Amino acid sequence: MPAGPYTINVTRGCEFGCVYCYVRGYPYAPAAGRVYLCRNLPEKLAAELDNPRRRTSVRCVVFNTASDSFQSPEILDVAYRSMRALLERGIGISFLTKGTVPRRFIELFRRNAANVSARIGLVSLNAGSATCLNPVPLRRRSACATSKTWEPRA
Repeated sequence: MPAGPYTINVTRGCEFGCVYCYVRGYPYAPAAGRVYLCRNLPEKLAAELDNPRRRTSVRCVVFNTASDSFQSPEILDVAYRSMRALLERGIGISFLTKGTVPRRFIELFRRNAANVSARIGLVSLNAGSATCLNPVPLRRRSACATSKTWEPRA
């Protein structure tokens, strides 16, 4: 098993419904509006990482390659516990989101700034275009400004 990077999608499917999403074209993608959550992901992840028989180290895990961790409260809970499990073990995380990053995540990322690479996607600054392409509100502009507070500076 290689040292990474590995990928994790907390869900299969996404609540955002972006019209340009490539994932919906895959045969395994759930129907529009359907989201399947891996509820036991944090526990399975911790058990795998703490397994004394594991032979390789994990350096980095990329979240959200085919979904988004920053959606509804239940998804946020699983995402937070999964990211915390990795960061507590010194494993780096990277993610791209179109969601709003809650304060508890920002605090977690701030405490582990050297191991977090965060990207927040903006489709458009024009409210009409953004709403048409992605139903998530333009709150992400303020999230972009907030995210700078946890990034380490060279």
